[in-house]
Amino acid sequence: MMKNSKRNFIIAILACLCTACIALGTARFTPVKAEEYRTVSTYDFEDDSTAGWGNNNNCTFEISSEAYAGEKSLKSTLIDGKTQNRIQRQFAVGEGETFKEGYHYVFTFYAKSSVDSAIEGWFYVYDDKGGTTSLKFSATTTAAAKLTEEWKKYSFAITMEVVDGAVKAGRIWTDSVNYSYGTGTNNGATKVTSFNMVLFCNAQVWYMDDFIVSTDEPETPVAPVTPDPVPEGHRIVTESSFEDDSSAGWFNNGFSTHEISSDAYIGEKSLKSTLKAGETQNRIQRTFAVGNGELIQEGNTYTFSLYAKSSAASGIEGFFYIYDDAEGTTTVKFSAPTDADAYLTSEWKKYTYSLIMGVEDGAVTGRRVWTDGSDYAFSGSSNGATKVTSFNMLLFCDAEEWYMDEFRITTD
Repeated sequence: MMKNSKRNFIIAILACLCTACIALGTARFTPVKAEEYRTVSTYDFEDDSTAGWGNNNNCTFEISSEAYAGEKSLKSTLIDGKTQNRIQRQFAVGEGETFKEGYHYVFTFYAKSSVDSAIEGWFYVYDDKGGTTSLKFSATTTAAAKLTEEWKKYSFAITMEVVDGAVKAGRIWTDSVNYSYGTGTNNGATKVTSFNMVLFCNAQVWYMDDFIVSTDEPETPVAPVTPDPVPEGHRIVTESSFEDDSSAGWFNNGFSTHEISSDAYIGEKSLKSTLKAGETQNRIQRTFAVGNGELIQEGNTYTFSLYAKSSAASGIEGFFYIYDDAEGTTTVKFSAPTDADAYLTSEWKKYTYSLIMGVEDGAVTGRRVWTDGSDYAFSGSSNGATKVTSFNMLLFCDAEEWYMDEFRITTD
């Protein structure tokens, strides 16, 4: 069976949307032609990952070989004493996100359960004033829509926006009959920020496969991404784009595993770091020699830049461990993990920081600047050192996976 087969459903659901729009008398919900819908997200669980899916501690998740298509699906098992076997996911809404106000988003998936069970669904739409608008989108009394021991296709759609300080949202369920248009409390909201999609049943076990999201939002042409220009008066000291399929020189001290990924900011390759079970620091680090004949010299300012993203929002932390010839170590923190603007997200983001170091009066001294502009002068203990010999650059987060691309060091 084809994983991307959704044309028949879209035609049916658009017919329903047309009827609903006429009844509501609003141009906002006028659908486009079925062929203009495009897929924006696909979750087929073939990567053995449940990342991003939640259950509110009502059940446990695992990847199952009981699949509708391919070889994997998501299996949800109800915890003893609980009554809602949940599968849910939260989606961000806004510029730069997959979901935006004013467009239709169609969800399709295949599901089955250990026993016949009604399935319920809710959208919880959140706005920028802390408000929540709840919208039920299932039809638990429709026998044809109940979960059974056979794989069955389910589909529903949502559209949302803020009008006159209140969230307005519409939905259609898989039965293509029940349309609902809800309005939240007028709390002065100016935009929708996210929504939580919750699906649940009372079966002990149920399975989901081939979850697909499509939309009528036109695709925005993406300009080609090119490497950043080198600032005037600077030169590149070293760079890693990982296009050579090599992670040589990069390490993780056993906290994570590294591999070359095809998920790249520029080109076709990046460095992917996966957190090991039981660890809390997903590390990427590298040691640089300092001194005559080396790339890094004392007294010069070095600017580090990289692009990164992660599987979940996470603060990023960074440290320099600067070593001297008297066997001393000067530790310098250069990140700001509480700075939300600098958080790793699912979108590529640029990070920059700089370092200047040397030895004065037997102690390592210097200055560093982080991506948020914070400037910090440091001085290590006076141990009779005469020179810096090397430094270790450590970056880490607590996300299960994160990616680095276009790492570069420049100097003036």
